[in-house]
Amino acid sequence: MFKGLIFDMDGVLVDSMPYHAQAFVLLCQRYEEHGWDGDLSYFAGRGLEDVFSVLLPKQMELMGAEALGEEKESLYREIYGPKAELMPMLKEFLEEMKAHGIKCSVGSSGSFENVDMVWKACELERWFEARVCANDVTHCKPSPEIFLTAAERLGLQPEECIVFEDALSGVEAAKAAGMKVVTLTTTLPRQSLEEAGSDLVIDSFKEVNYEILSKL
Repeated sequence: MFKGLIFDMDGVLVDSMPYHAQAFVLLCQRYEEHGWDGDLSYFAGRGLEDVFSVLLPKQMELMGAEALGEEKESLYREIYGPKAELMPMLKEFLEEMKAHGIKCSVGSSGSFENVDMVWKACELERWFEARVCANDVTHCKPSPEIFLTAAERLGLQPEECIVFEDALSGVEAAKAAGMKVVTLTTTLPRQSLEEAGSDLVIDSFKEVNYEILSKL
């Protein structure tokens, strides 16, 4: 029987991916690079060096990936912070989990600043007992370290936790951690998520409840 849930943030707790794309577009405009159409799928799973080598090759040489990354994330928080809200039906789902005594944690590869922004804007402390971000671990997804750390902070064993994800690297990380994984079709097609080994694929939180999770 599951006792805890671990949620990725972008594309799972909040529909923030369009704003990440917008931040990249604004960064390109700032440095007068206009050759990208805003499609983030091309960069899925790529490191910042790869991304900025394509988007901003000149600035990449001058500033490096870390500085450009910090600038992009600052733009993202500026444009998304005032608009941050939980996915549809997520509050109702979290209330149901709380009523059943299920513990919840954030498990995101995002920076502390990004996670903290959503944590505060969406008042996640009402339902969540822990949070883990990139700053807390040595290896991000597809390493299982984020999810294993989250389980530890919840005081649970890995097999007692179910992960909610939207990315293939997250599915891989959850499986490597020995956890069941539910994926949302907010970022990738259903078929891709099923082929990756998801235990359940949903379009929204209205399709899942305590009873359904108990049968995984």
